[in-house]
Amino acid sequence: MGFRDWLVRRLGGDALVGDPDGIVEVALVQLAQSELMVAALRSEGITARAVHDHSAVGTLEQLRPMARIFARRADARRALEVIGHVQKGGRGGDVDWPPPPDAGPWQPPATDGALP
Repeated sequence: MGFRDWLVRRLGGDALVGDPDGIVEVALVQLAQSELMVAALRSEGITARAVHDHSAVGTLEQLRPMARIFARRADARRALEVIGHVQKGGRGGDVDWPPPPDAGPWQPPATDGALP
């Protein structure tokens, strides 16, 4: 058993704490990525919303335009997995950017859901 496992068990386990329908922040992403993340979450059945973060604390990361992604507490763990997958280049259909090199010239997503 590792230190983290021991500590989590001592603190009561990793069960969900709080109202499962409560809204929690699941990510802080660049503003340009925010709508891609929300689209990826919605395609997985997770209701999410991006809110522009205009605070500037003074670090270089927060001086860039950022957005906070919010979702239900019950969906938070799954939302983190989806966001991590998309940020690591996971293929998410219409939310891919840049498109895979074998896809040919990029075109806007079709309105009928067909891939370009």
